[in-house]
Amino acid sequence: MHTRSQVYIYFIVVIFYCLTLSHYGISQNIVPNPSFEQNVGLPDSIGQWRLVVDWDNVSDSLGWPFSTPDYLHTNGSGIPRLPNSAFGIVSPHGGDGIMGFNTWSNVPQQEDFREYISTELLDEMLPGIAYEVSFYLTNGVNNAGGYGSDHIGIHFSKVPLSQSVHEPIDVVPQIEIDTIVYHTDWHQYTFTYVPTDTFTHMTIGNFFPDSLTSFQSFSVSSFPTAYYFIDDVSVIGTVLAPGSAVSQTEEGLESSKKYWRVYPNPFEEELHIDLPQEEGEEGYQLYISDSMGKQIRQEFFHTKDQHTLSTYTWPSGLYLIQLLSISGVMYSTSVLKY
Repeated sequence: MHTRSQVYIYFIVVIFYCLTLSHYGISQNIVPNPSFEQNVGLPDSIGQWRLVVDWDNVSDSLGWPFSTPDYLHTNGSGIPRLPNSAFGIVSPHGGDGIMGFNTWSNVPQQEDFREYISTELLDEMLPGIAYEVSFYLTNGVNNAGGYGSDHIGIHFSKVPLSQSVHEPIDVVPQIEIDTIVYHTDWHQYTFTYVPTDTFTHMTIGNFFPDSLTSFQSFSVSSFPTAYYFIDDVSVIGTVLAPGSAVSQTEEGLESSKKYWRVYPNPFEEELHIDLPQEEGEEGYQLYISDSMGKQIRQEFFHTKDQHTLSTYTWPSGLYLIQLLSISGVMYSTSVLKY
């Protein structure tokens, strides 16, 4: 039986933790202007990315030979007016605005031509927190480029990325679609990502050169490019329900209840972990973070037996427990210490 003071501490810790999660973007989308609705004007020509509030093209330049992603809007005029834009027929997934960018080109003098869209996040991403990263892509109907490519990815960084002209930015994306993408309707891509460092900026595009990019023709075009429309971008910190397993999949997070337990909850001097009983798994990486996102323990488990952690020195508070299998499935739950 717990004393009145322990119960009081429990509620104080829960309130503090909820405020902390809110401050660091847990359960909130930390992408500003995620649907490209806020603007300083309506588009009437190509390459008008500057009209979109809080987004940029990583070079701050306009016109050829610089990369200039496009802003398209249902109330725009001329080339970027939706749904019948010059780049393809498409209606926004939500709201009135979307953006468009190029991931590959076979047009003369456009070798290794890349367009990026980038933003500074509303809150920094913290190590040890699982983030659900999601966005919608389509090529629309009658896409002017006619091609699809692979390597559409996201790079998170501490500082803004920079592109000199239109060359691929030489960084490795933490999130990537490794198959050729071509859809005439909107498709959602959702990933779970656990940062190993603190990040404040997000950039979307293809970070690989032409020599390492696969492409495919889906329609005849006199301007062969892989051109994509994007909408509803989100990065949301999550504390998943106990026993939930997630994997990186198209069309959202694929969740299934697996046999694994972290108990007791709340706990005091010991914490027990029963690992998932999955055939073929050779081990799990354990990550434990406190309510401020600081990682306090990391350990690899080779066996599927029960593991007991001594926790008597841990301060009272809420902790995020994460298991990452060798096959890439992330298990996550939160527990409270009195």
